[in-house]
This record gives sequence, structure tokens and C-alpha cells, in this order.
Amino acid sequence: MIKTKIINYFKKLKIYILILKFSGMNSKQNFKLNKITKKRTRSLSEGTNNFRPKKKIIRCSSTPSSPVKNKKKTNSKSTNLRQSCLISCKELQLCKGEDIIPKFKRIDTTDIFLVGDGHDGKGCKEIIDKNSDLIMIKAFREGTEKAMELAISLCKNEYSGAMLIIATYNLATRKLSCTSIGDSFFGYYKDDKCVYYQQGHQDIDLKILKEKGISLIIDDSIEAPKPRECGKIMDVNFKKKKKYFKFSNNTTIAASSSLGHNGFKCLDPITKKLTIPLSDFHFIFSSDGLTDVMNINDKILRDGETANDILKEARKRWFDPHWTLNMSNHPKIKQQKNFVYATDSKYSDDMTMIVAKYSFNKK
Repeated sequence: MIKTKIINYFKKLKIYILILKFSGMNSKQNFKLNKITKKRTRSLSEGTNNFRPKKKIIRCSSTPSSPVKNKKKTNSKSTNLRQSCLISCKELQLCKGEDIIPKFKRIDTTDIFLVGDGHDGKGCKEIIDKNSDLIMIKAFREGTEKAMELAISLCKNEYSGAMLIIATYNLATRKLSCTSIGDSFFGYYKDDKCVYYQQGHQDIDLKILKEKGISLIIDDSIEAPKPRECGKIMDVNFKKKKKYFKFSNNTTIAASSSLGHNGFKCLDPITKKLTIPLSDFHFIFSSDGLTDVMNINDKILRDGETANDILKEARKRWFDPHWTLNMSNHPKIKQQKNFVYATDSKYSDDMTMIVAKYSFNKK
């Protein structure tokens, strides 16, 4: 009985080997294939993670051919739009050459912006210019608040000062983060209006100033003229006087916060976070030399012209007989035409800016 079984076994084995020979595969290869196939089948049936098929990348369309269960709804409007942008940077050092060089950088899907305005010397300007890449990478990795902390630390032993704006905008999530110190300008424009602008460190909360050891000083001279939205008239209020802030180390400047000045105690940086809606818009970042001669609602800013075109127009407004001066509360003179804002470059201010214009087009 046993002998018969052994003979039958070898007969079957011989037939099996002949089949493999004609199929071009040896017994060892077949054994390995069976082993792998059994292992994969077992893994899938037991629910283990030993074998996983590659994921397919599915590009969603606004009208999918067949419904998919448990699939998140996608915004058909957003999937049919492509975001594009135009970034322009420009500096115009009209006076002392103390403005920080405006910088733009894109890392992955994040746009990073840096604009600043130095004062009382070029020390802080040169430090920020030298370390701008380091600060912008910090903003990308850890956020604009951490990047500003780095800038403050780099300038803490410097006698001069600087106003600074650091901002990031993520193209994928449409999230903006903007941190500022001092009185440099940031504006977000949409639908032909300034939707948001960053308040500079000039608001006066006497309680907060006292906590920081900052004194408010009212000067005898009148406040600088303010440009109107039309860009042709400046208003002078003879009842408003210039304000300065004196700090515990006897530094006196026109804003309640700044980089530098030997690390004096000043007001904390301002941070604003926004989610930008899905429509055309633009950002403007600038030193205060621009807003001295342009209202934030000026048409050229609302239209989002290039930085070069805006500063070209701003330069005219500094030096040309461009303005009509409105002095409604002056006891004698009510109006002065062909007014020149700065009769010499030493009475003007440096200007730097970035315009970032984003638009959405159908794919």
C-alpha cells in the first residue's frame, strides 16, 4: 500500500516537472511565486498592512462622472479657477537712504514680504538688509511673530531705529499673517476699496504707555498735512499738534514702537491674521514716505498699479506744485493753491514698497 502511494507520488511529480519545463519556469521560481502569492492573499484576508496597493491621484472636476460615497464635497468654483499673481518691488531713497530694501520670496506655496523704514541712522536698516533672507525663512517656518522677534533681537544693541512689516500669504489656503512694528503701511484691497489696513503704533492708550514707561509729548508745531482720497487736496488742521513718544532711555520718536534704540521698552508688535476670499485682490506694503503724500484710499492704490508707477506718482506729489492746501480752520488764509509739499529733498522722505496683485482665472 505504501509502495503504491510512493510510486503514484513520483508519477505526479514527474508530470508536474514536465509542465513547468514547457511553461519556461523552474520549480524553485514557482515555489517562490506561490509563497509570495499566498502571503499577499493571507495579508489581505486578515486585514494586515503588509501589502498596500499604490494610491491613485484623482483630479476632481466640477461634474464627476459617477458619484462616490463618503467623498468630501468640493467647491466647483474653486476647482475651475487658477490663481496668478504679479509682484512688484521698488525703492526710492529720496532723502537719507535709510529705508530697508523691500524683499519678496516664495517658498513652496507661501509668499513672504518684508518692508521697512529706518530712522536716526542706517544701523538697523543695514542689519535687516543683511539678514532679510534669514528673517523671511523664519517667517515661513515659524510664523511672522517669531520672525519679528528675530528682527528685534538682531537690532537690540543698535542706536538707530527702524519700522518693519513682515507678512506671509499661503496661496493654497489663502491665509495671510502680517506682523508690524512702528508706522509702516500694509493695506489689503478688494473690489475697489481698502478692506483692511494695519494700524501703526500711533494710537494713544495712556494706560499702556505708562506701563511701558513711555511719555506722550505734545509739540508746539502743527500736525503734518493729510492728503485726501482725490490725491489733489491736503487738509491742515491748525488745532492738531504733533505728537512724540519719549521712552525710558530718553529716546524720542514719532511712533510708540520700533526696532533698535538699544533695546528700549516699547509697545508690542501688532499681528493680524486673515483668510482672503476667492476673488481678485492685492496687497500693498510701504514705508510711511508713501502715505505722507497718498491717502490709503487713493485711486492709484485701489487700482493696484505697479510699485514703479505708484512711486513715480508719489515723487511728483512730493516736489511738484501739485497740491491745493485746505486750511478751513485758519483764522485768515483758507486755501492755498499750487502748494509744494517739499521744496528740497531734505524735507521729503524715503519711499519703498511692494505691490502683490492676485487674480483668479478660469482654467
